[in-house]
Amino acid sequence: MPKTPGSYTYYEDYSAIRFFKTQDPSAPPHAHAAIEIAISFRGNFTVFIRDSVYTVSPGDCVLIPPYTEHSFSCTEEDTEVCVFILPISLYPEMNMVFSAEPISPLISIDLQKDNVLCCLVRDVFAEQDQVSGLTQKYAAALIASKLIDHMEFSQGSSSEASFTERCLQYCQAHYKEPITLKKMAKDLHVSYTYASYLFNNILQQNFCTYVNKLRVAEAMTMIADTDDSISDIAFQCGFSCIRTFNQAFAKQTGVTPTQLRKKIREK
Repeated sequence: MPKTPGSYTYYEDYSAIRFFKTQDPSAPPHAHAAIEIAISFRGNFTVFIRDSVYTVSPGDCVLIPPYTEHSFSCTEEDTEVCVFILPISLYPEMNMVFSAEPISPLISIDLQKDNVLCCLVRDVFAEQDQVSGLTQKYAAALIASKLIDHMEFSQGSSSEASFTERCLQYCQAHYKEPITLKKMAKDLHVSYTYASYLFNNILQQNFCTYVNKLRVAEAMTMIADTDDSISDIAFQCGFSCIRTFNQAFAKQTGVTPTQLRKKIREK
């Protein structure tokens, strides 16, 4: 039986890229359905990832894989930290990158050799109110890919990943399929009761609700980026019937799939 997860907040972060600059990156224990990047341009801060502790100094970056429990602490007054939160649903190819465990989440940035990267980060923040969401998406992807190029990964999958992480990774990998909580528990070699406890008590939602959120997030991207029919999108995202799709979509977004596509095309 896996150890019961500790207390932390889980943020789903399905469809919105967020980036901000802060003088105090402190944050309580949490996890995301997203990659989180924190770059120190001035001052030191501490990051706790699972049971490990790292100090991030000026010129350093910490890159935290999706679903990983972490927190930040900062006691210095003179800091400048740039933070990016990139939902994994917008970058599905990143799932392959993190199928292996980073040897270290810390990346040293040479402010001279990596001048292009530093300028790109600063440009993103300088123009964040002027550029489109699509530009933000690809600029953030470029920053993440340049940082990942500096990382070393262990061979094989992570043995340190918590059961919570493995459950969320499983859902991300299989949500387009007709998965059930019972099948997930069997595939991950854990009891159905424990898997149910994880979703209902730790993630504060049932398994079907969580999986449908992943499917709706994918559907929103397809509605915006393709000309596929609404019904085709529903089935491609893992829904077995249009009615269930429409109900889940309206509950999560406040509009119907057709209304969303109309809004997008009117812009």
